Amino acid sequence: MQVTRIKRGVILQELISNREFARRVGVSPPAVGKAIKNGRIFGSAIVGSKLDYEVAAKQFNANCDV
Repeated sequence: MQVTRIKRGVILQELISNREFARRVGVSPPAVGKAIKNGRIFGSAIVGSKLDYEVAAKQFNANCDV
């Protein structure tokens, strides 16, 4: 399920579940949980139990193990 916050016609952030984030970036849901636990996804990317897709994707890709 997607939650989008809109203020005056501008999308501020797209909040999605860990499972949806995993589907979009092509990893397993436990891999997303592990990335959060190990600090690869952190700070403003985590809003409650949801992830801000754009911020989390940038952090996930920047901190990816090659």
